Amino acid sequence: MRKTVLIIIVGLGVWVGVCSPQATPFYGHTGEVSWALFAPDANTFASVSYSDNTIRVCDVENRCTVAVLSLEKNNRTWCVAFSPDSRMMALGGEDNVVTVWDIFDGKQLCQFRGHTSDVRALAFSPDGKTLASGSKDRTIRLWDIQTAKQVKVLQGQLDLITSVVFNPDGKKLVSSNIGSGVEITVWDIVTGKECISFGKKGGSIRHLVVSPDGKTLCSVDSRLVRLWDIITGKERHCDFPEWLMDGDSVDAVTFSPDSNTLAAGHELAIGLWDVTSGKNTTTFTQDGPRHLLRFSDRLVLDPVRQHYPSISAAAFKSNGDLLVLATLSKAVTVWPVTSVKLK
Repeated sequence: MRKTVLIIIVGLGVWVGVCSPQATPFYGHTGEVSWALFAPDANTFASVSYSDNTIRVCDVENRCTVAVLSLEKNNRTWCVAFSPDSRMMALGGEDNVVTVWDIFDGKQLCQFRGHTSDVRALAFSPDGKTLASGSKDRTIRLWDIQTAKQVKVLQGQLDLITSVVFNPDGKKLVSSNIGSGVEITVWDIVTGKECISFGKKGGSIRHLVVSPDGKTLCSVDSRLVRLWDIITGKERHCDFPEWLMDGDSVDAVTFSPDSNTLAAGHELAIGLWDVTSGKNTTTFTQDGPRHLLRFSDRLVLDPVRQHYPSISAAAFKSNGDLLVLATLSKAVTVWPVTSVKLK
């Protein structure tokens, strides 16, 4: 049996529960947390608040705040990406500019200008040397981190770019867009040409995740999670339940280190699926519509206003432990999380 670690991010603080009756708060935000994401090390996470205009980066293991970045009030940050070593963080937003920061030194490393509209998607290459940015201007731009120069512009039958992700060997980039074009495109980084496009036209994919072995792609729109063979573009069968397909935005999606398990969740529940068979192996479920997120008999809730947490992100650690981020605008009580057996 492996331990399951639950991280709860709330508007006025961040609490971490690790199968212990004691919760550890990370204070700092003075407004509601808008969204949060994990770094590749599954130990560092960033929480973004449009209310207090800050991004706070925290270290779970050492229980400390690593960095606080101030955001411009009139420039909404749409996307954040961590470098593979979790030391750099890139930001993109309404000012069409991409900014890269050294998290631990708190220094701005470089700025990339070239997009003519909002930057909506960011991704570092596996070696950390290249940054891809997708924009509302219908282009994907590749930037060299060391020289701070643009390397290439990817253009095709694209619309508003919503997500970009490199495959594990860094030779290909996968993008999604919202509009009249085909939903998903796989690009050859060297030639800048399309390798394959698939999915329906006029789709609304918001997020892409590639498995560590580079064989499977998971696409997420507001109410639909799908698995694809990244080489052929064919959709794979997966038994996703109604609670995952019918509700608010699906934000938490991640593959296990061995690529055999997919974790996906939204709002008040998260489940695990076997990627090969498409079968659900474990589910932390709701007890009914708008009910509490339940891990066995342990509850997480706002005891005053009865507001419920919403799952924002998930990540597997290298040893297979699953971590979950959930956001809540006000105070939250965190109880011990029961263990879960991962195959």
